Amino acid sequence: EFFSENVVEPARLNKENHYYHRRYRRIPGVDECEIGDEICFYEVNKQFKRDKMVDGEVLNILRQRKVECGVYYGEDKKKYCEKEFKDYEEAAANFFQK
Repeated sequence: EFFSENVVEPARLNKENHYYHRRYRRIPGVDECEIGDEICFYEVNKQFKRDKMVDGEVLNILRQRKVECGVYYGEDKKKYCEKEFKDYEEAAANFFQK
């Protein structure tokens, strides 16, 4: 009790907990890298792969929303799930064009 009141609680109240996603510095495009700048090419490639993974996760979320809407509305999914189908198709087209 003593330890909790005098040590744990004051430490908890003074420290704010922030849980954020890591933010990466945006790298200029590959067209802005100097010739022979391998580090710039590496960073651009890593950024592209990271962006592709994020876009893939967004696509998975949209796919899941589309499926859940279709299951929920069943026969009426064309009427009620038009937005989900449209959003997924647009995101899928953009994902596979990259």
